[in-house]
Amino acid sequence: MHISDRIMPWLEYGCKASEAMHKIIGCSLHEDLIAVALITASTIAFILFPPLASLPARIPIGLAMIYFLPGYALIAALFPSRDDLDFIERAALSIGLSITIIPITGIFLDNTPWGIRLAPVVISLCIFTLILSGLAWIRRTSLEEDRRLSINLKESIQRFKVWLEEENSSKRDRVLTIALILLLIASTLSLAYVTLTPSQGEKFTEFYILGPGGMACNYPGWVVIGENSTVIAGIANHEYRTVNYTIVVSLNNTTLAKRDIKLDHNQVWKSPVTYELKIRPREEKRINLTLYEDSNLTTAYRQLHIWSRSMHPKKVIIRNDDVDKVDPVLLWLSDIVMKKDISITYSVIPKYILLHPGIIEYLNGLDKDHFELATHGYGHVGEEFSRMSYERQVDLISNGTRIMEEAFHKRPYTFVPPFIESSNITEKICMDLGYHTLSTPRFEDINFNWESYRPEGIFYHRFQDFKDRFDAFYNSYDEFFIIMMHHPVWFNKTTGINETVCKDFEKSIDYMKSKDVDFITSEQMYQLNNAVKAENHTITSRLK
Repeated sequence: MHISDRIMPWLEYGCKASEAMHKIIGCSLHEDLIAVALITASTIAFILFPPLASLPARIPIGLAMIYFLPGYALIAALFPSRDDLDFIERAALSIGLSITIIPITGIFLDNTPWGIRLAPVVISLCIFTLILSGLAWIRRTSLEEDRRLSINLKESIQRFKVWLEEENSSKRDRVLTIALILLLIASTLSLAYVTLTPSQGEKFTEFYILGPGGMACNYPGWVVIGENSTVIAGIANHEYRTVNYTIVVSLNNTTLAKRDIKLDHNQVWKSPVTYELKIRPREEKRINLTLYEDSNLTTAYRQLHIWSRSMHPKKVIIRNDDVDKVDPVLLWLSDIVMKKDISITYSVIPKYILLHPGIIEYLNGLDKDHFELATHGYGHVGEEFSRMSYERQVDLISNGTRIMEEAFHKRPYTFVPPFIESSNITEKICMDLGYHTLSTPRFEDINFNWESYRPEGIFYHRFQDFKDRFDAFYNSYDEFFIIMMHHPVWFNKTTGINETVCKDFEKSIDYMKSKDVDFITSEQMYQLNNAVKAENHTITSRLK
């Protein structure tokens, strides 16, 4: 059988299809561009509209839009004449240029607010193709009719049929032409198969943990005793099957939390996991997060861990120095302490309370659960303990301690040197006299001072200054925040109470209480540190 006899039936079908297309379109000069425009419009409908997106027609239309139509429209616009390129060259260039146009479109979209998403990509390619199709139409119509590119399927098929039947056409040319056509069809089908049936890659599961903010940082390295800790656990299933996962949070052999998750292939799960860590204060432990697969709780599939160390809630110590007599600011401050239900340490100057007996009666009337009375040197003025001899320091500290015990019927346990200056001698004397805490920068860091003393006078800090310092402490691993103030300088006989600084101070108390911190005294800080046997700010532990 002659090769033309085998292919003739298919050519007849092609001619009939072309005739039907002519009847529908009513034009044969630009039927290729009309077909491009119709398929391009169909792409938007079949890709972006949910009712049509699930139909099988979506696949061939999408493949044509990706691998052929944009390039064909570009070639048609660049080469409108039938003499420029033959059909095989146009087809090959259309495929190559289409593959090139897509990444260029992606680069353009990546620098726009829309980004590289399905809808922007499809719409951009369709607009590009339609614009080029219109430009190709205009360029074709500007040429003489006999030079215009006209892809009439019926005429093309008839010419091909005549060429096959010609006696002078060699058998080799016919075979090579048909082979090239079949190769083009096979390449298109292979490309479609590879696109629609991607090869199965490596099977694995992603398992990760994030901090509370959703980033790979700020993990709960320090946890507050009695409060819950939270991490964000994530699982991504790449096992090419549905998997039942189990996450177990454990400490040693004790389960702290457990979650069961069922995920399909390529499904991602990410959610907070909360647990309570019950360990001793300042103790560091390894928290394990174990992932099990298919309810098999004997063999761990993936495992992660974080190190956590427990701590008490954040604590604030407020120390008010230079208490020597009753004044309006002291009355206001004591009222704030009781109203806000906080604790404070008053540093009392022993020598001057003897000159103002009213202060002794007033301080004795304060609630001992909210107020600690500390010894503030002896007479304060000119008392720079770091420059004094041993005998002079013993005399002043002993006399000051005696006055405090007689006035308040209780021995003081915190000693505050005037001008926060001391020496090794001061430390030894205080320890011998039974003091627990020597309040100086050597043993405790003052985190915030409401006043600054400058050559031009006293400068009062504002609430925002305090907030910035406190927020830095609150987000750190530090446990204690020490505030120092001198209430006498908040009052002037001429101007009265400094309302601005008082309001800022009260605002700072409310802000700290909103953070659920504990307000304690200097003595309570010593008791707490001594109870947990940790590094602290006390004299005795430092000397040991």
